[in-house]
Amino acid sequence: MTNMRVGVSFFFVLLLSMSCGPREYSLEGLAQKGPFQVGSLVTVQELDSQLAAEGVVYFTDTRDDFGAFSLDATIQSPFVEVRVSGYAYDELHFSPFDGPIDMRAIVPVEGSDPGEGSSVHAALNVLTDLQSARLRQLMGQGMGYSDAEAQSRGELLGAFGLPPGASSPPFHQLDLSQDGEANAILLALSSTVLGVANLKLTRLGNFPGPVPGMGASFSETQTRMRMEFEGTGGLASFSDDIRSAQHQLADATDQASVFCRPQCWGPVSKYLSLYYETRGVTATIPNWRPYVDGDGNGTVDNYEP
Repeated sequence: MTNMRVGVSFFFVLLLSMSCGPREYSLEGLAQKGPFQVGSLVTVQELDSQLAAEGVVYFTDTRDDFGAFSLDATIQSPFVEVRVSGYAYDELHFSPFDGPIDMRAIVPVEGSDPGEGSSVHAALNVLTDLQSARLRQLMGQGMGYSDAEAQSRGELLGAFGLPPGASSPPFHQLDLSQDGEANAILLALSSTVLGVANLKLTRLGNFPGPVPGMGASFSETQTRMRMEFEGTGGLASFSDDIRSAQHQLADATDQASVFCRPQCWGPVSKYLSLYYETRGVTATIPNWRPYVDGDGNGTVDNYEP
């Protein structure tokens, strides 16, 4: 009788272990600065629960000029780090960057629907890139993913002058070609970082159009911001340039034309809409203008008293 009980128990555990095996997911997403062009390289690395690499890496490419990508392989890890490298659209100058740029995002897999054929969505953008190292550091200090993601998201919004609750969804769910407050904030801050990189170059002189070296300048600016944010949870050394860039972005948009003071920047929404329209797509560009400090008083316009 005892042997029968042991056998039944063993059979039950075996069935349970088989039914509770690793969940499998596919992956799809978007890579956006402005949109990354077709053929940009996308690298997907599986991460463990502490965001350490598990040694499993996949490669794919963006399949169109809007930054869309997908991965046919099945993912069994709790997190992935997704990186993209390629040419992207510069929404200040209505032209591609003059060199390749990189973006990254750390994306949870476990929270997705575990049903058969489940797909994880991974949007890569300026905010996911800046957040990534800070997220790793907070989790390395013992914080769980949900708390670390929420804290780093609030800190990053605050670094650009927005209140922490201004954008509730995680950054890897955003899309600057769709309407909504969170997407508007993404576009505002993405253009701000590009503006800061542009300011860095044009301190050497005035340029009538796209500034030579913008790809390299953007990559350097993004890297320096990511490193500072990782250690401090802020961007204090960039505060003056952030304010200056947002003021000039607002001027270009309010005048609805190319605005030179001394940088020649075009209206972001118009230029981004034209990018999609010339490729046969009608995008709903979000109204990002209220989410910058247009008057330079230190408070983002939408949250002034």
